[in-house]
Amino acid sequence: MRIEVQCFATLASHTPQGGSMDVVEGTTIEKLIEMLNIDKNEVRLVFVNGKNQADWSFRIHPGDRIGIFPPVGGG
Repeated sequence: MRIEVQCFATLASHTPQGGSMDVVEGTTIEKLIEMLNIDKNEVRLVFVNGKNQADWSFRIHPGDRIGIFPPVGGG
């Protein structure tokens, strides 16, 4: 199934080419992050279709738009 994925800030290099990728049905957010070769400690927020999704066991659906954000620092 096809999903859209956008990684932001320091994780931007992990965004799939073209901003989309195929995953098997039942893929969780946690598995997606592994597939993108992102260390889980580098992820602060994950949005699914514009809503914060804190449950890493959430199963992704066809056409979902995923946004992955690192911790943000500043001052």
